[in-house]
Amino acid sequence: MPAVSLPSNRPAHRWSEGFKSLPSEHDYAVDEIEGAVPRALRGTLFRNGSGRNDLNGNWFPHWFDGDGMISAIRFDGVGVHYRNRYVRTPTYLDETRLNHRTSRLRQDALRGSGRQRLSPAGQCLEHLGHDRG
Repeated sequence: MPAVSLPSNRPAHRWSEGFKSLPSEHDYAVDEIEGAVPRALRGTLFRNGSGRNDLNGNWFPHWFDGDGMISAIRFDGVGVHYRNRYVRTPTYLDETRLNHRTSRLRQDALRGSGRQRLSPAGQCLEHLGHDRG
């Protein structure tokens, strides 16, 4: 099983264990299976979610800030195969190259009575302020 990193400044919440970073991409046959895979099972299960929730030991302040990762588990006549890849957004590529955060949706930007309009990339486009009337 691949190792996962735990940043030193991660929150001490029980649920935070679910946000461990997976620092590497993998591509391998699954050799150890408990029980049996049904012979008729064919296809690929895709999962998307955050894969990197810290960078250079600094925990991202909100779980939406994690870098996207696509994981695939393929079932075919040969066996079971796992592969994952990070979504190579411009922010992911820049931050990986620089080894530090350059822009993230800040947890404190989401606090208070104001609302935020977000782009698909997670950048704050405009602050709409308090509801009026």
